[in-house]
Amino acid sequence: MKLGGRNKKSVVFITAYRVGIPKIQDVGPKTVMAQQFGILSELGVKNPDPRNQFIKDLKKRDSAATKRERKHTMYRRK
Repeated sequence: MKLGGRNKKSVVFITAYRVGIPKIQDVGPKTVMAQQFGILSELGVKNPDPRNQFIKDLKKRDSAATKRERKHTMYRRK
């Protein structure tokens, strides 16, 4: 969700799910972890780690947004 503010500033809220189990061998075949692992494997990622890939992708998105003049970012990690 994106909200407009003063002086053409905006606030972007991102709600996302980060998988909780760090090892693929510990999950069932129909879990989000298994699905993300499969997608990363199909994309050619060696030794896919969906849990850490989530943070890398979020930082990459934030980096691109920062280049477009966004100034502040807050991450809440659990």
